[in-house]
Amino acid sequence: MNRWWLAHRTVQQLYAALRQLQTLLYGAAGLATVNLTIFAKHGFLNQIFSLSTTIPLLKLLAPFIAQLSFLLNLAVLLGFAGLFTARLVRPQFRVPACSSAIVALVLLRFTEPVMLDVDVLQLPRFLNLEGQVLPSFGGAIILGLITSWLFNRWGRYATALLLGEVGLVFGGTILWVLLVPDWSRGDLYGALWPILGRHAPLWIVVCVMVNCFLNLIGMTGTIGAGNYNGGSVAVHQNLSYALTTHHLTRVPWPINLHAIATTYANTGGPGMLLAAVLAVWLLTRHQAQSPARASKWPALFNVGAPLTLTLPIMLNPIMVVPFVTSSVVACLIPIGLTTVRWLPPSVYPVPATTPGFLRGFLATNGNLVALFVGCLTVVVAVAIYWPFVKLAVQQLEDKNEHDETMG
Repeated sequence: MNRWWLAHRTVQQLYAALRQLQTLLYGAAGLATVNLTIFAKHGFLNQIFSLSTTIPLLKLLAPFIAQLSFLLNLAVLLGFAGLFTARLVRPQFRVPACSSAIVALVLLRFTEPVMLDVDVLQLPRFLNLEGQVLPSFGGAIILGLITSWLFNRWGRYATALLLGEVGLVFGGTILWVLLVPDWSRGDLYGALWPILGRHAPLWIVVCVMVNCFLNLIGMTGTIGAGNYNGGSVAVHQNLSYALTTHHLTRVPWPINLHAIATTYANTGGPGMLLAAVLAVWLLTRHQAQSPARASKWPALFNVGAPLTLTLPIMLNPIMVVPFVTSSVVACLIPIGLTTVRWLPPSVYPVPATTPGFLRGFLATNGNLVALFVGCLTVVVAVAIYWPFVKLAVQQLEDKNEHDETMG
């Protein structure tokens, strides 16, 4: 089934467009990692080493680096939309079709934050490589398919199609912002916490599974923007209790999304992507072009997009099982240990770019059991990914050899 899927013309054109952008993608991911760990106010390295205080120049450069990172990621996304559309549409309609898809994608990506009165300086967080994938890749794929179908069928009405598609996307996005409740566009888990209550373990697993499936098709998950922090009541009540009593033994909600999924199941991004990077590196470490080489440092700080888009993991059926299973297992291990009170709950907030195996250690104020569990989840996830990555790498090598032979 996987070979049939990867042999499909549309899928081949999709991955071919990504390969054309590979160098730019690696550069965007690298700059995003630097921005999110060093220059961002709550970046992991910035927080640990107090870089903003010790290096005054850092504050001056931070806005510039953030905007540059934003522009590079925008170039990757728009380049993909244009290349993907161009590969599917007839040659005579490529210019208007690509223009239509790119302009529509820009409107789709920016209308909502602007309508919600988001500070323009905060726009980069709506389009960066933090987490698993650029959350707009799914939208770019859909727009590319729709645009190519329209122009291949009615290309003689190119101007009308361009204006019509852009108008529909703009109008539809405005209606979405005006009519759909805020909670359904953001922290769904936090909004439903009063209902979920005592069934937290079940709903954590369900939310993580849904989030993984959405990320696999290039869409933003239902839990939040690229992470599992959640604004639920449980997080605030636990933190208030810990700051008041100075211990974690009887926090009101020991099992919640932040304590479990954010802390232990988000190593490298949704899908435990650091484990995937380690598996690819161990299997291909003698190959100069291993995708793990360009992904190891971003994935360490939870920027997993390079491997997701170049192995590939996104829209690759063979990777669905390890991507989802590793995250679920990484939730079940701390849930079980927290239930029997061997593992203290993670209460304190940590930077989003904190390496996954250190999250529990820092979120419990230095508990060694939490550090062990953080490392254990990575090891188990590597074991889950291993056979699937081995098959995926072999198929990728076979395809490259076939392409070289045919060339």
